[in-house]
Amino acid sequence: MAKVDYKALLEEAKQQKMEAERVIAFAERMLGVARRPSDTVRTQESGQPVEIQDDTFHGKNILQATQAYLEMVGGQREAQRRSQK
Repeated sequence: MAKVDYKALLEEAKQQKMEAERVIAFAERMLGVARRPSDTVRTQESGQPVEIQDDTFHGKNILQATQAYLEMVGGQREAQRRSQK
C-alpha cells in the first residue's frame, strides 16, 4: 500500500478552497449579493485583500469581467489560458 503524503494533500486542499472562495465571491459580486464582513478575497502572491469597487466591471461582458477579476487576484495564467479558448 502506498504511503499518503498528507502535507501535500493538505496544501492541495487549501489551494482548492482558496480558488473556490474566489469563484464564490466573484459570483456573489456579479449577482449583487451583499458582501458579508467575513468574505475577503486575497491575492495569491501577496495575500493582500483585493478591493473591488461598484464600477470595477462596468461596461465589461462576463468574459472580460472574469479575466479582469482573475488578474486582480493573481490568476493571470488562468485568465490567459481561458482567453485562448
